[in-house]
Amino acid sequence: MQFIASKILSFLYHPFNWIMLLCVIAFFSKTLLLRKKLFTTAFILFMVCSNKFIFKYVCLWFQPKPIAINTLPRFKVGILLGGLAGYDNNSIGFFGQASDRFIQTLQLYKLHKIDKIIVSGGSAKILTKEKDEASFLYQSFLNCGVDSNDIIIESRARNTEENMTYSKHLLDSLQVKNDVIIITSATHAPRTEYIAKKLGVSNYLVFPSNYTEINSNNSLNEYLIPNIKSLNDWSFIIKEWVGLLVYTLKG
Repeated sequence: MQFIASKILSFLYHPFNWIMLLCVIAFFSKTLLLRKKLFTTAFILFMVCSNKFIFKYVCLWFQPKPIAINTLPRFKVGILLGGLAGYDNNSIGFFGQASDRFIQTLQLYKLHKIDKIIVSGGSAKILTKEKDEASFLYQSFLNCGVDSNDIIIESRARNTEENMTYSKHLLDSLQVKNDVIIITSATHAPRTEYIAKKLGVSNYLVFPSNYTEINSNNSLNEYLIPNIKSLNDWSFIIKEWVGLLVYTLKG
């Protein structure tokens, strides 16, 4: 039920939808003063959420610092959380914008930082049936030379909580209680860490990848001119904040 509710309400993660809703309400408002206030609020919201400078530094504050792979010890298991690939209408698999999760997991394996990989990812579709994400990622790892004996598929999970819950079951069946590294996106790392602690995954490290923003210099124009990409990318941060709030309230 929580999974379905999160999908239905996902439009609330996008500031653009807030702006459009304010404009629609303002358009149909019969009070001139209220109309002005709503349009003004929508304009301010647009300017704030499309400002690259503001968005970048919120991201840098929220995202964990990068971790150099060569400084890591060896882990028994690496858990790759899904949400980085999908399928087209012909059931052909494609990597999405979070594909850096796959790249970093592959690097960890090739550099002998992890012995085995748990690939966690089912289908997040509600109305249509789709192949599980883990199958595509499994084949992609095989194509890159990963030993099939070192890959464990978890193909039921539809969200982060299920990713970690089902992966915990696999860790228990493998009798692995320590030396676990979890690979996910940087903005997703705080929520992943919270869930891992809640489920009792011990002696683990969350390895951040797929950074939404990095600490680099930008031109003055990027800070002064509204950036539509930043307006859209706020949804990633807001989704994580809402998720953390929900988990905190649930206890």
